[in-house]
Amino acid sequence: MTELLVVVVIIAIISAFSIMGINKARSSMSLTNSARIITIYLEKARIDSIRRRAKTTAQMAKVEVITSTTYKVTMDFDGTGNITSRTFPVETGITMTIPNDPDITLPTPMPPSAVFDWRGNSPGGESFVLSNGTSQTTVNVTDSGDVTLDSSISIPVPTITTVNSTAGISSDTVLNPSSSGCTISANNSSLMLRKNKNGTVRISHSSATGTNIVTAAATASTITITPETRTINGNGNGDFSINAGRKTGYFAVTFSSPCGTKTVSLTVIN
Repeated sequence: MTELLVVVVIIAIISAFSIMGINKARSSMSLTNSARIITIYLEKARIDSIRRRAKTTAQMAKVEVITSTTYKVTMDFDGTGNITSRTFPVETGITMTIPNDPDITLPTPMPPSAVFDWRGNSPGGESFVLSNGTSQTTVNVTDSGDVTLDSSISIPVPTITTVNSTAGISSDTVLNPSSSGCTISANNSSLMLRKNKNGTVRISHSSATGTNIVTAAATASTITITPETRTINGNGNGDFSINAGRKTGYFAVTFSSPCGTKTVSLTVIN
């Protein structure tokens, strides 16, 4: 009886460890599968926006988290040119993190969302974090639209390319800013802000006559600039307030006027 009891105990211990190992492997597989499926839909959404040349927000394909266990994909699923939305669940036991940053003064946390434009870019980038309770994996989308799974990546600051003199341009584009006899400058060539915090950039003109309308634009939709347009007289200057938004990374804010353009690099940290 004693020997039988010992054998039963040993079998019970081995069985318990086996079950634990099987459950852990199953949970790890569910986590990997869920992350890969989201990665596939992100790639499909990016290609869909490029194929349809989606230039308006309403036309852009996107993937957005709805709840901690479901996400919505908006794209042209059947190739007819019409976009529709479908909701998909992650596998059982898997949850998606919805950030709750105390620095973000919002009534409710903003779920992760990646939107792709006609170039395949996703302004501001995004991270989708999935967890099975003991471990987690991250699907990253860069500002340029690259989708990676559990990779350490950085978001490069987009470069401003030179306008080709033979290219089709609008009548308000200045090919040779120096010919106007004025220059544009900023008090900072780079700016570092914490998420959802504000900073100020002062734009100045030198040797300018009359008035100059300055327009500000950021490479990410999460970055807010106030005002977006300002009139600066003669050799004067004007301040622009920049709100970093909720996404970390490297971005750029470009100020344009008849005197030329000035790009200020923006680094957003936690």
